Amino acid sequence: MAQSTSVTESYIVRIYRRGEDADGGIAGLVELPGQDTRIAFRSYRELQEILEAGIRTPACASADDMA
Repeated sequence: MAQSTSVTESYIVRIYRRGEDADGGIAGLVELPGQDTRIAFRSYRELQEILEAGIRTPACASADDMA
């Protein structure tokens, strides 16, 4: 019988802006603890894409584009 393995990933989510915009007025960074990887997001949809894809395969802009 094959065994399945489950991997739990931990993330740090920093939210810098929240608003009432229809497009999910939120902005911030997702980080992987212990690594220099940071990915910026500008909406709830982008945050969801990052978390679903995993931070190792970024779904949107890098933190440098956040400024």
